[in-house]
Amino acid sequence: EVDRQLGCRQCLNERGLGGTEWMVEEGNAPQFFAQHPEIDGLVCADDILFLQIYRQLEALGRQDQLAIICFNNSRLLGRLLPAIDRVDLRPRQLGIAAVELLFNRQADHQFISFALQ
Repeated sequence: EVDRQLGCRQCLNERGLGGTEWMVEEGNAPQFFAQHPEIDGLVCADDILFLQIYRQLEALGRQDQLAIICFNNSRLLGRLLPAIDRVDLRPRQLGIAAVELLFNRQADHQFISFALQ
């Protein structure tokens, strides 16, 4: 998640967009959006975090006012979450590759692509 955060920050900075970090806690969305009315989009580190944020956005009536993307694209949460843009990190393929690398001493790395959905 640290690499995701750094990559996202770098991408935003390269485009002159900056960004504001928000440590989500239960019920702190009203205060955050009152302090940052300019926020028009969110990047969520994972689906579980998005679910927490979405519930707070619903309570504020803002769930349809923000562009949102999240990482992981878990199947279970995909049934609970509204249709939004997701980055599928393909955890199953990552796990398979990790085991293959563990038992194949000849290989030192393997790339697993991600998918935007």
